[in-house]
Amino acid sequence: EADYQALNTEEQSREQRLEKIANIYRRMEPESAAAVIQELENNLAVEVLSRLKDQQAALILESMPQQEAAQFISQLGLE
Repeated sequence: EADYQALNTEEQSREQRLEKIANIYRRMEPESAAAVIQELENNLAVEVLSRLKDQQAALILESMPQQEAAQFISQLGLE
C-alpha cells in the first residue's frame, strides 16, 4: 500500500513537471521551441509534444529539419 502511494505520488509529480514543461513550450515561438526540443532526449521530447495541441505541435515540427520531424511524428503515432 505504501509503495503504491509513493509510486502514485511520484507519477503525479512527474506529470506535473511534464505539464509545466509543456506550458513553457506553449508560450515559445515555434522556431525557438523546435530548436530546444531537438536537444532533448527523444522520449522526453515526444512526451512534451504529445501534451501540446495538434496545431502547436505541428508548427514546432514544421520548424525542424524534415528527418527529425519525421522521427518525432513516428514516435508520437506509436504512443
